[in-house]
Amino acid sequence: MANTKRLPFSIGSEIFLRPLGDEKEVSKAASRILGARPEEFLIIDDPIIRVSERFTVPVTGSVLCWYLYEGEVYRFQSDVLKSLGEGLTLIRYPSRHQCQSLRKHQRVRVNIETVFSSEGAGEEIRGAMQDISEGGCRVLIPSLIALGRNASCAVGFTLPDGQQVRRVDSVVRGLEYSKIRRTTLVRVEFTGPPAELGKISSFCHYCMFFKV
Repeated sequence: MANTKRLPFSIGSEIFLRPLGDEKEVSKAASRILGARPEEFLIIDDPIIRVSERFTVPVTGSVLCWYLYEGEVYRFQSDVLKSLGEGLTLIRYPSRHQCQSLRKHQRVRVNIETVFSSEGAGEEIRGAMQDISEGGCRVLIPSLIALGRNASCAVGFTLPDGQQVRRVDSVVRGLEYSKIRRTTLVRVEFTGPPAELGKISSFCHYCMFFKV
């Protein structure tokens, strides 16, 4: 089903383009999303199809685009508008797109006060959990913190059904910084202990069964 909401992406996200006239679906170009003006255009690296080691062809005309973001594949049709020079190209911002989840665990949208701790963050920090699944969660922290991917961390919170999860050992899998809002969005993967993971699993199963 087509979605009319704005496209979510991170600056630097890899995006693939394929000319719509390519019936054999063998020609595609890899690029990166560098910016956007919603409802008007996306700015990407010049999309180039490499035919051989010495011969390349620029992508023009109507294209099918797709990219991966937070475990989901986004697909849409677009048009190459023009080259800006300096290796940059404008493509039309799509009015509709399709989204397919590749996630092993489905997310449940929540708004839960969460205590986050890690060696990089120093003392415990309070943030807001935005979603949770059996495998992990995303926590919005109201400050810019120095963290590295794969860093060890822990989160504690109380689930909406009243179950208290005192401490879940986790690993940082993704980071998004907003210098304007001065926030850090941390995506973590849960690793244990089993008793706490069991509470999260039962809550997520309940939500998915009743489509909460």
